[in-house]
Amino acid sequence: MVKTKKIETLSADQIGGLQKDPQNTAVELQEAEKIVNDYGRAMMAVSKRQRSQVKSFLKQPTGFKDYDFFTINAKEEDLPYPKHRIKSALELLLNHDEDPKNRALLKAGLQYLEYFV
Repeated sequence: MVKTKKIETLSADQIGGLQKDPQNTAVELQEAEKIVNDYGRAMMAVSKRQRSQVKSFLKQPTGFKDYDFFTINAKEEDLPYPKHRIKSALELLLNHDEDPKNRALLKAGLQYLEYFV
């Protein structure tokens, strides 16, 4: 038996400016996927930059003076879209994806979004 899920009608405000037209759901999902994929690439770039900073910091003989250095944070300007738009895209995909692994990744993406300040 194939699982089906009722698709909710969301207002443009609820999906952060993504165009909402019941006939264009596939286009909206493609746009949301692009936003989320671009966000994933931004997270990878920030992670790579932070790993590089940690490596160079650990090579210094001064030790661990800067505790804030080891907190996870990133600049909001590192994001490819405004936070509210990324959040809306993640939520839109969560409303349409039934795969538990994908849903876990989308939920983690929502959590990590808070680190961009």
